[in-house]
Amino acid sequence: MTVYTTRCQVNPEVGRERQMAIAPAAKSKRLLVVGGGPAGMEAARVAALKGHDVTLYEKETELGGQFCIASIPPAKQEIIPFIKYQARQLYKSGVKVVLGQEANASTVDELKPEVVVVATGSKHLIPDIPGTDGENVVTAQDVLTFMVRTGPRVVMAGGGMVG
Repeated sequence: MTVYTTRCQVNPEVGRERQMAIAPAAKSKRLLVVGGGPAGMEAARVAALKGHDVTLYEKETELGGQFCIASIPPAKQEIIPFIKYQARQLYKSGVKVVLGQEANASTVDELKPEVVVVATGSKHLIPDIPGTDGENVVTAQDVLTFMVRTGPRVVMAGGGMVG
């Protein structure tokens, strides 16, 4: 007999609901999550499901972090449903979401969280190659967000998920 199980690359709980059940926290706490990318959204969602009072701050006006930029090229638009799924789950879990406002020391003073989760993502890496400090060197993010214009000949070094 062959047994098949269902899995999902976006939701690791699918098919393993019993093993991955989210247990309630012994004591509810006030949490501040800084960053609305995939990691920040998931940290906030799970904390809320555990019974914590969670507020998430994202400095941009939309959730998704660097995934928003990574989804711009036509071949990578399959990332968009993942971002939307995560955002829906976040709102369904009762997390308070503040968009377009950067969290700072005043935010912490005002909200008085017991726990702060910093999920502000990564910074792009400029390779240590001679000439990368030139005026004609830009990042993939700058090109994808139309911050710069490129000529007809472009060299891309690295780029990872965004490039």
